[in-house]
Amino acid sequence: LYIDRGEEDWNKRVFNALLQHKAEIENLFGGPLDWQLLPEKRASRIRFVISSYGLKDQEHWDELQEQLIESMIKMEKALRPFINGLLG
Repeated sequence: LYIDRGEEDWNKRVFNALLQHKAEIENLFGGPLDWQLLPEKRASRIRFVISSYGLKDQEHWDELQEQLIESMIKMEKALRPFINGLLG
C-alpha cells in the first residue's frame, strides 16, 4: 500500500493511524508486513516482499504470479476495514 495523496502531513497521519492497528492487520494478513514511514519522503508505505523468485526467473513466473495475487488479496482484506474507518 503506497500512501500518497500529495500531502505529506495527511500521508503520515494515515500511516500512523494504520500503524496503531499493526497487530490486527498483520493477524488478518497472516504474517508480518514491512511498515515504512519513509520520514525523508512525502509518502509512506506498507508492503509485503516476495523473495522466493525474481522477475528474471522465468521458469517460476506462474508461481510468482500466484504469490503476488494471493498476497494482494490478503493485504486488501486485511487493510480494507481500517482504511474504510479512516476515510468513511
